[in-house]
Amino acid sequence: MNKYLDTHIHLDLFDDIDETINLIKKHKIYVLSMTNHPKVYEVMKAKVDSPYVRIALGMHPQLIDKVNLALFKENTVSTKYIGEVGLDFSDKYMTIKTKNAQIDAFNYILNLSNKKVISIHSRKAEQQIIYCIKENFNNKSFKRKIGGH
Repeated sequence: MNKYLDTHIHLDLFDDIDETINLIKKHKIYVLSMTNHPKVYEVMKAKVDSPYVRIALGMHPQLIDKVNLALFKENTVSTKYIGEVGLDFSDKYMTIKTKNAQIDAFNYILNLSNKKVISIHSRKAEQQIIYCIKENFNNKSFKRKIGGH
């Protein structure tokens, strides 16, 4: 049987998480489930027990007004996976205040995420995302992580 992989799913948004996990197990689909806040991560980590599912610790930029970086930091020790994190500069989620808060939070998270798998959300913020990554990982390390020379 073929093996399948989903590296960006939000299991917490499914109506019936248990049924979804049963289907994942039945079809042997390996998934990386994103969360959008450390509290959601804690709930999902406690709820999901499957060799096919990994839960990523997230802090979604659209929830910048609900940021809890202390709780995020506390949970980094229990995972190798970070996501969904990043920047959202779309009209709906960006003011000067939220832009600066998003950048500060993203830099803080990147700084905590060394040697972790990271899933990055980016909307109208590509150049800033690249800048933040370069600033938080030296150029040699950055090139190695994305397959450069």
